[in-house]
Amino acid sequence: MMIQPQALIKGRYRVGRRLGEGGMAIVYLGHDLLLGRDVAIKSPRPQFSADPGFRARFEREARAAASLSHPNIIDVYDVGEDEGTPFIVMELVRGQSLKEIIAADAPFHPDDVAELLEQIGGALDYAHVRGYVHRDIKPGNILVDVHGRARLVDFGIAKGLADGDLTEAGEGLGTVGYLSPEQAAGLMATPASDVYSVGVVAFEMLTGELPFAAETPVGVAMRHVHDPAPRPSAVVPGLPPQVDPIILRALAKDPTRRWGSAGAFARALRGWRITAPPQSVTRAHQVPALAAPPPARGSLAPTIVIVILVVAALAALLWNGFQNLPDAVEPTPSSVLIPEAPVITGGIDETANGDGLAPRIVPADHQLPDLPPTTDSGESVPTIAPVTAAAVAVPNLLGLTIGGSMGAVLPLDLRLVPDQPVYSDTVPMNAVAAQDPPPVTRVAPGSAVRVSLSRGPSPFAAAGQP
Repeated sequence: MMIQPQALIKGRYRVGRRLGEGGMAIVYLGHDLLLGRDVAIKSPRPQFSADPGFRARFEREARAAASLSHPNIIDVYDVGEDEGTPFIVMELVRGQSLKEIIAADAPFHPDDVAELLEQIGGALDYAHVRGYVHRDIKPGNILVDVHGRARLVDFGIAKGLADGDLTEAGEGLGTVGYLSPEQAAGLMATPASDVYSVGVVAFEMLTGELPFAAETPVGVAMRHVHDPAPRPSAVVPGLPPQVDPIILRALAKDPTRRWGSAGAFARALRGWRITAPPQSVTRAHQVPALAAPPPARGSLAPTIVIVILVVAALAALLWNGFQNLPDAVEPTPSSVLIPEAPVITGGIDETANGDGLAPRIVPADHQLPDLPPTTDSGESVPTIAPVTAAAVAVPNLLGLTIGGSMGAVLPLDLRLVPDQPVYSDTVPMNAVAAQDPPPVTRVAPGSAVRVSLSRGPSPFAAAGQP
């Protein structure tokens, strides 16, 4: 059975008009009679309500979203079933999806994109630390309200990193245009996979186009796996080239070469001006050249003699003074001049009260992560931690879940990279059975720590096989 408008669910929620729909579910406007507030009610289409696999996915979405409390993740108020039809009652966001905004207003200025990415990046970092990977980041799953606040929705294919079989058929692919290379290759999705998808979203906001296109979905997926991403400034000539290496690092094929987190990616894009060439920085005030005094009338001989005597005296004084001066010290500039933001041709919210996603000027003392250098071709070069960075000790992750391991490595600015699972007679299933580098090893911040989860005792041990 399908939920109908004007129906009363559980004697509490009055169903209103249809707000939107996808291939598998429909979202209705609803009203909570008990609390007197409008809500959104999501319910699967009738043909999927009886499917055990889909119902499990629907319940997983409710559990995942309800367990995450963050300002940029949509709130889930209630979950239930009405006459055999499951439903989710969620926060109602009055605004538009990012997909609609991109279609209407793209391309955007980098400051606008960074503003949105800081919100979504914070939500993803929060979910990743708690062991959840969204796996389907796309503009259609990002809602922006009238004040410019973004919400991440649809955790329908999100799973805990410790869950079994993260590549089960039909659930691991996400949306092909935003698919990470490892997901397209059938490998396990990790937080780095979400960073890649956010990179595709940023590319589309900056250019109005996806980085890869093909005649078939399979062709698009294969391009994600094999083809290098184009430079955004090559798609939109007016785009600052300093943005290119930031986006291309997020779109790296190797997950270990991407930004360590979605938040780090957003902060790097916020500071894109740091790499601007000196000639592109506009001076705050241009001092006019002083005009030379008009030449005096009459003979120049007395003037020349006086000038020679003055110059000789000054030279003698300067020579004696320099002998006693301390070693020269390069002066520290009192301020950093930042170019004025260009006029924005499109925006998420251009309301007069300033609540929208307007570009902000980066303070001179704002500290941001180092940006990757570029080659002549514009491709990003993997950054190496500076030799002055303090080394950190790799924590002992053996026996921890992936969620616990993420919580241990992220504060140390280390990246967690899942490796192939292994059999173990001593480590519980889905706990870390091996790690590389070993515990206590000193590594540079930003380094990757590979972990292998336990698959439990080997089923071949009884047969005498290794």
